[in-house]
Amino acid sequence: MKNKIMNKLKRLDLERLKQLKSFINKTIAVVIIALLTLILKKIDLKPTNKVLDFMKTSIQYEFRLVDDSKRIFNWSKKLAKRSGNVINVFNPISFNKYSSPINGVLYREYEKNTNEGIDIKSIDGKDPKAIMPGIVKQIENPSNKGYFITIEKDNMEITYGYLSQVYFSKGDELEVGDAIGILGTNQDGQKYLRIEMTVDGSKVDPAKYIDIE
Repeated sequence: MKNKIMNKLKRLDLERLKQLKSFINKTIAVVIIALLTLILKKIDLKPTNKVLDFMKTSIQYEFRLVDDSKRIFNWSKKLAKRSGNVINVFNPISFNKYSSPINGVLYREYEKNTNEGIDIKSIDGKDPKAIMPGIVKQIENPSNKGYFITIEKDNMEITYGYLSQVYFSKGDELEVGDAIGILGTNQDGQKYLRIEMTVDGSKVDPAKYIDIE
């Protein structure tokens, strides 16, 4: 035990000596530079004055370099922030997602060119609510799968399907939170809501835009 303590003390002493040695070396270097500067000032000759001017210019340049670096760094941060805002404008997925139109869980996922929509399994069977404002573009009843109502706003369309009844007609205007219709009951006795979304004329995965469990 005593030997371990002694070894630790020796290591501490060595570390302190290294730090002290480094400090002394740096101090000596500073003193030498200061003395050299004073000597050159005393010798009023053109060559020595040129050396002093060069040292002064170099020091000023270094300070300018540090200041310029700080300005460039701050400018870069502002540019990065602005770039992020520009990206957000062209990437609506990065925005906060819409709330789910029903209380449910994802039952069937989106598959490009195969299943260009999602099915949400209802937990409480309540009426689906509009997640964005817009105007009713069309109402369809394809292959007796229930009513499909499409709401249009700007460059986006959203279709709510598998409804046994709709509360609106073509051309009606909806607000966020409006009840859209009544969910139909499937053969398995469960209620599902079909969601399809189109942005700029192309089908997209609704799960990327809607907050679903």
